[in-house]
Amino acid sequence: MKQIRKYLMLLLIASIFVAGFTTELYPNLFGVWTGNGFIIPQQSSIFTFKVNKMNEGSGDYWLYGEDSGFYYTTMQASSTAPYIFISKERAGKLKGFNKTNYGTWGFDL
Repeated sequence: MKQIRKYLMLLLIASIFVAGFTTELYPNLFGVWTGNGFIIPQQSSIFTFKVNKMNEGSGDYWLYGEDSGFYYTTMQASSTAPYIFISKERAGKLKGFNKTNYGTWGFDL
């Protein structure tokens, strides 16, 4: 029984290690723990959210990010969240769309 517990513990540790390096888990955990104002969008996940551009000033927060379904920006907040987002499907239909320039996202901001 002790051998099974030992192997299960090793399997758990290995799974966490692999998940951290094959997803965005480690960079996002680092950002949440150390960055003032670093958030993971509610529509996304700590495993899938990827930062495209960080703030170059004194704050450790992202300006643009994405996951498998959406692009996000904190450059323009909405009335319900500190960021806005656009689906990748809609973005693909916009001429001149740039994922790191919210002015091309087709919103009347």
